[in-house]
Amino acid sequence: MKSRKHISIIAFYLLYSLSSSAQSIEGVKNIEEKYKRCLDQGTDKAVCTENYYKQIDSMLTVQYKMLRSKCDSTQKENLKDEQLGWLINRNNAFKLNKQKVKNAEFVKKKINDLSIATPKNYSIENYVVRSTGYYTLDAKTKTINGETYGTTGEIYIKDLSNHKIAISLFVCGGAPGNNFGTIADTLSEEDNKAIYQSTDDPTCKLIFHLSNKGIFLEQISKDNQWACGFGYGVYAQG
Repeated sequence: MKSRKHISIIAFYLLYSLSSSAQSIEGVKNIEEKYKRCLDQGTDKAVCTENYYKQIDSMLTVQYKMLRSKCDSTQKENLKDEQLGWLINRNNAFKLNKQKVKNAEFVKKKINDLSIATPKNYSIENYVVRSTGYYTLDAKTKTINGETYGTTGEIYIKDLSNHKIAISLFVCGGAPGNNFGTIADTLSEEDNKAIYQSTDDPTCKLIFHLSNKGIFLEQISKDNQWACGFGYGVYAQG
């Protein structure tokens, strides 16, 4: 038998979801009606459409903040991560489509997704990152006489079934030595984290922290000059 406390928590999240969704639907409806009235009044269509998009975009911010206010610290980080990933997709989509009306439809879908979401969606046990992709190291480098100075790196990841990912890493320490290191392996993924244990260097562990905005690679090793089976001075953290 479920306790009253457990039932109350479920009821709270259900009521929160229904209330948030209802407010979202009503808000979008009001904005759409204002847009139609603007067009019916013969106002410049471009002005009507621009205002329509701005109001929809503002509502997205309100919906995001409303959900975020209900989240704990971990849930807030995961919600932020999801939103940053969505913003990247939005920007790419808007480059292909310049029509404000269609862009507003894109944003409205996100408003609806946030309105039916609950903080529990962003708990560590529920929040899943789709990590398949190609990643490059965000680090400062400089080129002198055709030689690149500074660390460069790239990671390829493919999501597999049963919390497994295939991963390939290449990191180069840069000029003048251009020493490098590589790994290729299938790793277990849990709580958006995958760990590689080096067989060449028992003291080396590479921890891949996965998120929608990128990957943070944490390197734990005893001697960072000769670590993980990499070339001399190659350090993969970042």
